[in-house]
Amino acid sequence: MGAVMVTGAASGMGRASVEHLRGLSDTIFAVDIHAPQIDGTIGVACDITDPAAIASLCAMVSEAGGLRALVHAAGISPTMDNARRVWEVNLLGTQLLLDGIDPLVGQGTAVVCFSSVAAHHVAPYVTPEQAALLNDPLGDDFLDRAVAAASDSGYAYGLSKVGVQWAVRRAASAWGRRGGRAVSISPGLIDTPMGQLEYANQPAMRRMLDQTPLARMGSADEIASVLGSDLAAERRGNPTDDLLTALVQAEVDGHGLTDQEIGSFVVLLGVAGNDTTRNSIAHGIQAFAENPDQWTLLCSDPERYLVGAVEEILRWASPVMTMRRTATADTFVGDQPIAENDYLVMFYPSANRDERVFSDPWKFDISREAAGNVAFGGGGPHYCLGANLARTQLRSVFGELAKSVKAFEVGTPELLLSAFVHGVNSLDCTVVLD
Repeated sequence: MGAVMVTGAASGMGRASVEHLRGLSDTIFAVDIHAPQIDGTIGVACDITDPAAIASLCAMVSEAGGLRALVHAAGISPTMDNARRVWEVNLLGTQLLLDGIDPLVGQGTAVVCFSSVAAHHVAPYVTPEQAALLNDPLGDDFLDRAVAAASDSGYAYGLSKVGVQWAVRRAASAWGRRGGRAVSISPGLIDTPMGQLEYANQPAMRRMLDQTPLARMGSADEIASVLGSDLAAERRGNPTDDLLTALVQAEVDGHGLTDQEIGSFVVLLGVAGNDTTRNSIAHGIQAFAENPDQWTLLCSDPERYLVGAVEEILRWASPVMTMRRTATADTFVGDQPIAENDYLVMFYPSANRDERVFSDPWKFDISREAAGNVAFGGGGPHYCLGANLARTQLRSVFGELAKSVKAFEVGTPELLLSAFVHGVNSLDCTVVLD
């Protein structure tokens, strides 16, 4: 199957990309200047401006079965360092990385490199001398000549990102003959640590943002969802035995899914599987802190109570609060007539506290007789595909905690302002160990 590599994986676009690509391979190398600690990934420390470090990284990928996909999100912005370092990381580092993975690119390999919308502002004014520089980032004295051409870090940033786009074009031309694919994408101002730094220090950024239709930063998840569309297009021409190929080949009523629909599906895979389980864990810890007798009960016999505890956490948390459906035919819900094309909204926390189904529904009780919560839906074609994985994760987390934690002490949670996700932005927690 091959491995997936994500650079700049510790935060921002790289971190979001890791989540969106989890279904693409069993092996994900999360790469940054310091090895990221991300569950389900192999963290690798690598300075992309160091050829020896890149060679070592590529050797690891080769040993893991080859390269399935690369998302290159590593880079620095104008406020983060001087022009020389901007040139070095953004363009020289990108070219070294592309050259390093070249022997690993084959049939079905997909590469996505992050450029920037700044490149499109600068590109029309690139001089012939600058073009020659951008097309030869591994040439003699490149950094000295680059700084001479653009010593302002902001201008260097824009030019270096033009160079990233051109480097990807050169790679795409060569790799296409082998069945590989390379693209660059150019986000605008994104709500990441890097984006926030530039917004705070660059008045022009604030003026630009005010003139956009939405008058807000984009989110890392919104941009990372594009990866699903890019890789979907690659899978149409190079089908394999993975989930994306199944999606591009699927048909509903004789029609295939569009790249946008597949991209949205990839968003759900990454975000839903991450957010809902994380929020359920937070709500579960708060529930045990507020009901210490239930934590004592679980710890007394995890083998007996853990499965019921997970079901009660899901019922109690109801991590997805609402979902809308459209009636496809005239029908009834109870005694209420529903016309075709009517909209219906389901409220999962309400269903999970239905006194006709759950005795004493406002009590957190891990010994409750199983009554069938609807945290994952009520069955049928819309039932959550990740239900078994979520239950496994919750059993793992609370099973391990039950081995060593005597009690939880929590503060007041900061909840996500949402009518859709029962999210927890933060929850101060102290664990009391045995």
